[in-house]
Amino acid sequence: MFRILWTVFLIFSLLLICTCKDEKKEAVHKAGETKKVETIAYPFPLDNAPTPTRILLGKTLFFDPILSGSNWISCATCHNPGLAWTDGLKTAVGHNMKILGKNTPTIL
Repeated sequence: MFRILWTVFLIFSLLLICTCKDEKKEAVHKAGETKKVETIAYPFPLDNAPTPTRILLGKTLFFDPILSGSNWISCATCHNPGLAWTDGLKTAVGHNMKILGKNTPTIL
C-alpha cells in the first residue's frame, strides 16, 4: 500500500513540476491608472431638478454629524467616499462604538 501511495505521489509531483511555466504576465492596468466611466443620467422629477444650491445642501447634510443622535456620526462616517462609499470594515460600528451585525453597503 505504501508503495502505491509513494508512486502516486511521485507521478503527481512530476506532473506539477512539468506544468509550471516561467512566464510573466503584464498587469492589465498600471498602478494609479484610472479609467473614465460614463455617468448615467438619473431621471429627476421636473419639479425637483438638481440645482447648485440643492447639491450643496445634500453634500452639507451628508457630511454633517449633527443629524445623528449623538452628534458625532455623519453619513460619511460609514459611507466614506475614499473607500468606495463604505467604511472598509467587516462589520459596521454604530453609536457608542457598538459593533453591528452587518457590513456597510455602498450607496452607489
